[in-house]
Amino acid sequence: MNSAQIIPPGINPKKETREITFKVLAGIGVAVILVALIWVGVRTAQNLPDGTSGIAGALTNIGSRERIVVTADPAVATSTDTVTVSWEHLNKKEDGSYTLRYDCHDGLELIATAGDNEETIFCNVPFNTTGVDNILEVRAVSESAARAETNIAIDFTRNGSRNISETGETLLVVINPDLMEEATVAGTSTPVEGPAAPETNNTTGSVVPAPAPQPTQTFTFGPTSGAACLASNPNGTADLTLVVIDTGTANSRGEFTHKDPVDTDDTVAVKFLVSNNGTKDTGPWDFEAHLPTRPSRDFSSPTQDSLCAGGSREYILSFTRVQRDPTVTVRIELDPDDTVDEISESNNSESETINVDD
Repeated sequence: MNSAQIIPPGINPKKETREITFKVLAGIGVAVILVALIWVGVRTAQNLPDGTSGIAGALTNIGSRERIVVTADPAVATSTDTVTVSWEHLNKKEDGSYTLRYDCHDGLELIATAGDNEETIFCNVPFNTTGVDNILEVRAVSESAARAETNIAIDFTRNGSRNISETGETLLVVINPDLMEEATVAGTSTPVEGPAAPETNNTTGSVVPAPAPQPTQTFTFGPTSGAACLASNPNGTADLTLVVIDTGTANSRGEFTHKDPVDTDDTVAVKFLVSNNGTKDTGPWDFEAHLPTRPSRDFSSPTQDSLCAGGSREYILSFTRVQRDPTVTVRIELDPDDTVDEISESNNSESETINVDD
């Protein structure tokens, strides 16, 4: 008896066979393309200098590099304040010891503090931090500079070695508000003695000296327009420069007024500018003046605060009992004892003629 295959209605055996064959061939084609792409990628990577493995290796090296990160808190401190210097040694490979050092700056000093104990840290001299848990408290003191900057470094030396293997640095800025130059800061007045005309003793008929007159000098400090301070270079040199601006008179408050000629009963005044055209702060300094008083006198100023590199100060020097000559001369000299190391001494003095109406 012959058997017969029953085909459901709507099904075409030949069409179904073609669709299955197409899907199989499509799958094989996709697989071949993927294999080809993988092969090309592998060959390309092999032909690159380092391949993608080199990039990954570089990233790994950056992340695992041994280094020291140093922090100063605060990074900008007021003179005599305590600064916390801390450091983190990343990816440390061996044991060793740490030392602290900092760059020299005129008048700047760091003092290690531990409770009631203090120890001066000298600039550019390694300070042993043995026993310190990567934190050191220091007191930052700036005695002669309104603003001082220094790099603080932490050096690491491996046990058994004499050479520094790793170093980390941070910048510390120390401000001394007392030395900051403001627009107008009144100074002090210091009397300058000088003899007056003699008086007659009516009892004896003899001549006795009168009390000494009180010519005075008055200072008014303030930076000129645009005379901003520069960072002092510890290895640089200062350069004091004097320029006489004007002559005239001064009132009881030390305020200057231009006048030419002056009268013999005026408080005569000379306005002059002192600048530091060098690259280093001057440190303490002074000046002298030869005054045309009756009789002539030499005036020596009090010690002046350090003048920053690039900075300027305006001064007013006043005195009484000017000589009765038609013209008189005032001579001013900066740093007469040459205590400041300067680029040039030739610009430290100036003479100015004053006309007098008797």
